[in-house]
Amino acid sequence: MTSPPVILILEDERAQLITVRAALRGLGKIQEFSDPNTALVFLRQQSADAAIVDVHMPRFEMDGMDFIRSVRTFDRDLCVIVRTGDNSTELADDAIEVRAFYRAIKSKTTVDELRSLTAAAVMETRSRRQVTTDAANA
Repeated sequence: MTSPPVILILEDERAQLITVRAALRGLGKIQEFSDPNTALVFLRQQSADAAIVDVHMPRFEMDGMDFIRSVRTFDRDLCVIVRTGDNSTELADDAIEVRAFYRAIKSKTTVDELRSLTAAAVMETRSRRQVTTDAANA
């Protein structure tokens, strides 16, 4: 039997955090963070099965893209959903660069879509981790 998924949410706006938390209720163990540095410490100590990361966090020196780049230095398998209100092509390019699983535009992604994306991200992360483990043991 597999353990319940761990889903990290990094969102600096309380209302958005509440929205995402409600959308993901029942999908797994939710770990919520408003500070990217604290979220980074968490991921260095414990793996997650999916992450939903806001991009623009003006109160912090590190934004969502910097956070994902930092995560990629020690976890290349984690599927990250970039959740943002910014639909610019520059941000889309940045999401590709950090190997984001999906870019979810806040005003265009429904609650059901976010749930489905997160469930798919969990499955993909677990699959990637298994491939990495199998390759290391071969």
